[in-house]
Amino acid sequence: MAKHESAWKTMIHYYKDEHAAIHAPMVYGDIWVRTKSRQRMVFGLTATAQQALGDIIKIETPQINAHFNAGETLMTITGTNMIKKLPTPFNITVQEVNSELAADPAAMAGNVEKDNWLTKLKAD
Repeated sequence: MAKHESAWKTMIHYYKDEHAAIHAPMVYGDIWVRTKSRQRMVFGLTATAQQALGDIIKIETPQINAHFNAGETLMTITGTNMIKKLPTPFNITVQEVNSELAADPAAMAGNVEKDNWLTKLKAD
C-alpha cells in the first residue's frame, strides 16, 4: 500500500511551492527583477547577459536616491566583449547599490546569479 503524506505536510508543500512561484525573478531583457515587498525590488544581471559580456571589467552604478523613468539607462556594464547599457523597465528610485560588486566586478563570474544583484530599488 502506498504511503500518503499528512494533511499538514501537503499544505506546507503547497504554500512553499506557491511562495517560490510568486517570488521567482522576472526577466526584462538583460536584467532580472525580484520583488521583495509591495514596491521594493532587486535588479541583477542575467546569466545570459553576463556570458555575452565576457569578463566584466567595470560597473557604473547609479547614485543612491537617484530617480529614473522607464527606459532610461540605469547603469552601464563594461565587459571584454562589449559594453551594455541597462535600462530600467519602469519608474524607480535607487535605494541601495551593491558596492562590493562594483568595487570588484570580476567577482561576478564566481557568484551564482542571485548573488549578482546590482541595485535595490523602489518603484514609483
